Amino acid sequence: MTIYEATKEYLVWRKTKKFATPTLIQNESNLKQFAIFMRNCEVCQVQEKDVTSYFGMLENQMEVLNNSIIPKSAALRGFFKYWNDRTVDTLNYKLIPLPKKVPTFPNITTKEDFAKFWAEISRPSEDSRRIRNAALISLLAVTGIRNGEACSLQLDKIDTQKPIPVPTKDGVVMMYRGVIKTEKTRGMRPFREIFWTEEVNRHIKKWIDRRKEIHERHPFKEAEFVFVGLNSKLGEAGWGKRLLNNSVDEIFRVYSKKAGVDINPHMLRHMLGRDMAENGANEHNISDVLGHSRLDSSRIYTMLFGTAVAKQFYRFRGTDEIIQKETVVQAV
Repeated sequence: MTIYEATKEYLVWRKTKKFATPTLIQNESNLKQFAIFMRNCEVCQVQEKDVTSYFGMLENQMEVLNNSIIPKSAALRGFFKYWNDRTVDTLNYKLIPLPKKVPTFPNITTKEDFAKFWAEISRPSEDSRRIRNAALISLLAVTGIRNGEACSLQLDKIDTQKPIPVPTKDGVVMMYRGVIKTEKTRGMRPFREIFWTEEVNRHIKKWIDRRKEIHERHPFKEAEFVFVGLNSKLGEAGWGKRLLNNSVDEIFRVYSKKAGVDINPHMLRHMLGRDMAENGANEHNISDVLGHSRLDSSRIYTMLFGTAVAKQFYRFRGTDEIIQKETVVQAV
């Protein structure tokens, strides 16, 4: 059995286990890349040195970063474990190295750059794709949800008609809400609520009204999803199917180029995490909103942008008294 044939069987099995769609797509892509590298040889022919050579090629020749190799390694480990468990004579999955994640500074856009980006997106237009994109990007910016979570959002899980009152320090505001399936949940928070403002709801509602008109004329293939593909030619493979992560990445790339900035979907998520930390949110608050499976992911924001550490510094060394004393001694 070739690697590609073995991959197809493995992915069918993963689907029966209800793995998240974005994870399935990422696994399929990573395993196909490895199959190409190995010239789609028989799966039983793969050796430890082949995997090492593959990772070496990614790192040294293609300059793939360490953290980007981790999901590729995880995909191979899962793939070979599946075949190991079925007593097939294949490479022991434990021999596949799994790099440790390297802590990185959150890549956050400035509010000035985002303003330029949003000005380009929100230009008045009746183009259906631009209406869809404005709804998608406004939702990403306000809620901080992941790219894949937005792509997987379903129509019956959002309410654009009945706002709910939310008490705030400035009074009561009306917000709209939806429920998304959390990626990277580790079973801790499989679903969570998201909330958005009246302005964002205006964009979402405009898109939902437009997609209803389009769907009545040319039915979508996956009409349950909020954000679907609108290819210029009807009947193409992507018409009416849920948007994929790389499609959203391309949308951001196009608008970023037009606006003269560099913004990707995850930067909007980091922007919300930073804003929450700067306004006094702790890692538990940030974890609830961003859907982190580990507090370590949320803690990076409070460490870098929060006020808690600064308050502790001030509590124990809150004045410049020691400097003043040293200055007096030097003067004498």
